[in-house]
Amino acid sequence: MYELTNDPFYETYMQFDSCFIDYCLAKSEEPYQGESSHREALEFFMETLAEEAIFPWKFDIGKAKGNVIDTASFFAVPRLLRKDRHGNNLYDSDYSNPKVNEKMPYWYAFLEPPIEAGRHSAEEFEMLNNALFPSGIDSVEVYDWSTDWSDYFNSGHEWWGASCWTCYDKSLDRYAVILVSFTE
Repeated sequence: MYELTNDPFYETYMQFDSCFIDYCLAKSEEPYQGESSHREALEFFMETLAEEAIFPWKFDIGKAKGNVIDTASFFAVPRLLRKDRHGNNLYDSDYSNPKVNEKMPYWYAFLEPPIEAGRHSAEEFEMLNNALFPSGIDSVEVYDWSTDWSDYFNSGHEWWGASCWTCYDKSLDRYAVILVSFTE
């Protein structure tokens, strides 16, 4: 497994300097094997992040539990209905506010980070995902992973939330690992 460091996606991602989502694009020299390939991509990114971490943290990839989820639902963005009297965005979604140890949807991590400066629009979310999956999402398989197997997710568990996904794009034969964990 190796990181695709020169992929054009990273140029688009750099436009969102206040984004609270970590991304890694990787490719394997081994043939695709479903969940085990997703787990390998996840382990690769966690090893990379652990090497770069200011404070050491650990992970046990064997404890990670993954499930295939619906790709269209994963990338769906709810419609903004209005702002409430406190300036909070209200969406046509049954997910509203994270609770301790609750997993958040991908769209929420991008559109509603805990710091106002990190908020982005639905159009920007679409632009980032188009750069992430330039061939579209029809050939993408997504795994949603538990977040109780690494110290990386501890800060998110304290307050805002934590999430972990791996995406395999069959058309490009590459993996995208998407991690979220942040606290104030």
